[in-house]
Amino acid sequence: MNINEAKDIVINAGKMLVEQGLIQRTWGNVSQRVDKNTMAITPSGRDYLSLKRDDIVLVNINTLEYEGNVKPSSEKGVHAACYKNKDVNFVIHTHQECASVISGLGIDSIDAAEQYTLLDEKVLCAPYGLPSTKKLVKGVEETLKKTSAGCLIMRNHGALCFGADFEQTFDAASQLEAACNEYLENEYLRKAKKTEFSEHEFCEYALKINGAKMPEAKGEKPDIKLGANLILNDSKEAAALSVLKKPLRPMVDDFAQIVGMKMKKVKNKESAILKALKKSDAVFVQGMGAVCRGKKEGDSEAVSMIVEKNCRAFLAAAVIGRVRPINPMESRLMRTVYKLKYSKQK
Repeated sequence: MNINEAKDIVINAGKMLVEQGLIQRTWGNVSQRVDKNTMAITPSGRDYLSLKRDDIVLVNINTLEYEGNVKPSSEKGVHAACYKNKDVNFVIHTHQECASVISGLGIDSIDAAEQYTLLDEKVLCAPYGLPSTKKLVKGVEETLKKTSAGCLIMRNHGALCFGADFEQTFDAASQLEAACNEYLENEYLRKAKKTEFSEHEFCEYALKINGAKMPEAKGEKPDIKLGANLILNDSKEAAALSVLKKPLRPMVDDFAQIVGMKMKKVKNKESAILKALKKSDAVFVQGMGAVCRGKKEGDSEAVSMIVEKNCRAFLAAAVIGRVRPINPMESRLMRTVYKLKYSKQK
């Protein structure tokens, strides 16, 4: 394939992924095979909506070597593993919500209905490995050899989808999200002995397992001035977790990186909220939801989205399996690396 053609496909695919909500901001990555030994991949820490040809990096699939000053995605090894183990030409790594929630359940696979033609009736979960590490790549390689689906789930991380071209890979990502959502709802219905899914009842059931009840909606507001860099997430998931006694810990990698080691609950007092925000970029306000902080434009919305996803992962784990947060030492390492490196990238 022509190099510029490959780069243009990656750029357009990145925009489509953002538009469809399969990735947000710089989380996730996209690559296109150029030839047997080369892939064109998105750069590290760049906004997908502003990418140009010069931003897309050519990487050797076998050695992971590249030329130029632009660093390729830190997950280039995972992409290379796909090209080496599968007859595919396009790869995307997403942090799409339902697949990410599944990744936090600690299960080995989920069954997928026949209608999801690219999933081959089963999606496997690769063993956990810290982002950008050899352990992660090895786990992905081992899982790729076992699956015939067009995707897999990386435990506590997200999804990896691949196909003959970007259209097929997009379809695989969409089918995966639908299959994961279906799995979560059906497992809840089975466990709760219900016939119809309700988000409120799902949260209520998960809280009951944890000895708590859903808070009553009173229309209160946090005792702190909200704005562009400080917002309230009052979703059912965030409201549900705001009544638990124990802090919320990372169920998925991006929570550890961007929000912090743990998220505490405080009473609705400005001093308490501000004190908690010194150690984390989000805090639960009892019975209301989560106050989320961002330093730059759009950061607070990003934190809010990750908080909600991690809340849902916790609730799903409580209902379906067992709540197993990421190891504290690994969470601390991810948070430190993010603060020192990725948060400083343009």
